Amino acid sequence: SSTFYLYSLMRMPVGAPVVELAWPDTAHTRSRARAIEYSGFYGVRRKIHKTMSYAIIPLFIGSYLSGDAILRNRNNPPKWATDVHKPFALATGVVFSVNTVTGLWNLWDSRKDPEGQVKRTVHGLMFLAATAGFVYTGTSLARSARDRTDPSRFHRTVGMASMGVSVLSFGVMLVFK
Repeated sequence: SSTFYLYSLMRMPVGAPVVELAWPDTAHTRSRARAIEYSGFYGVRRKIHKTMSYAIIPLFIGSYLSGDAILRNRNNPPKWATDVHKPFALATGVVFSVNTVTGLWNLWDSRKDPEGQVKRTVHGLMFLAATAGFVYTGTSLARSARDRTDPSRFHRTVGMASMGVSVLSFGVMLVFK
């Protein structure tokens, strides 16, 4: 140690050669990879999240087709469309809630894993934006759409934008593995 080195220098006779000790340069050494520990439930949540991600696609299609039929026939919408649009929207809300909980929980569990961190963060932020859009579409905008006081079709616009962001977020996870 350095204390021993200094003590040795003090005891050396005058004029004796001094041998310098070379300490390894720690600034340029590569640190060992750390083990990332995930909880035991991480894999279960991931499987649920992925399954729900695939399940959302038919819900989007059903919501779009029924909502489009209602908009094209505003004064006399088809019964099938009015009967299924709300259940599709509610099922979308349930799937998004499950995916938000499992996704955020797994994002937190993986916070120390540098591999894929940017991708997971971008996916999570996009998904939260889509979730906010769906909440807004399903609450305050649903009332104006139901009462047919939404002349600009803002309910549809926000819903479609939320679907688009959601699908794009899904694509981020599929393409950038």
